[in-house]
Amino acid sequence: MKRALYFIVICILVLGTSCTGMNGTGNKMVESLEEIGADIVEMDINFGGVIVDKFLSESEIIELGQGIKEEMGIVGEKTEENFYEKNCDKNCYSENITVEDRSIQYNIWGKNENGEAISIFVTSYLDEEKMGGETTAFVDMIKTEEYDRIDEIMEKRRAIFKQNENKAEITTCIIGSFNGKLSRNEIDKKIQMTINKINGKIIENYEDENLVSITAYTPLINNYIYTGNKKMNYNVAMRYNEYEDKTYIWIGTPIITIGY
Repeated sequence: MKRALYFIVICILVLGTSCTGMNGTGNKMVESLEEIGADIVEMDINFGGVIVDKFLSESEIIELGQGIKEEMGIVGEKTEENFYEKNCDKNCYSENITVEDRSIQYNIWGKNENGEAISIFVTSYLDEEKMGGETTAFVDMIKTEEYDRIDEIMEKRRAIFKQNENKAEITTCIIGSFNGKLSRNEIDKKIQMTINKINGKIIENYEDENLVSITAYTPLINNYIYTGNKKMNYNVAMRYNEYEDKTYIWIGTPIITIGY
């Protein structure tokens, strides 16, 4: 692949363009937590998709991954240890590459100058039967500040995939907490307030003695998935953590994709 393509991909990653489909999703999630009195813990943003419809060489995969690393602002010196980004010291990052007959995967874990964890996964597959291949990139970013800029950040990162007319898959999840154990009535009220905030309609309701989880659909978010034959694009869950003596709330679009 010519270096020009990498330049185009990275420029799009940095500069971005106006993207449809989000409609201020991130800010609405932040506002929902603020309005119900939750302390914001962190926000997890995962985005990715197809970069190019071809199989890339090992050197091309590394060059692409390193370019994304630089533009995501990962800092520090490389360490030979292979560890998950949450255990990474602020002044170092790690990487790993796995090369097989028909696939190459290049992973990078690190943090930016704000100490926010970032994971990058670049994978290239070869399909010999179809005489073709595909290269994908996925980035997971855990934000712990600048929540008011979340939509701007999401749209800039999403634009990396527009150059190849491929849609980026984006999931976001914001985590908040309350001191102590909330009553079931308080939990129900706070969940309903978050649903009302986005003019949502409840689709499914799951609950047990420790967890309440609601899925809903809102017309304010263009992206959605199906549960059965019903659209959904908003997921709220609350659970009490006895060890920390806190009640946690997760809000995810279109669904919560992290453990709770």
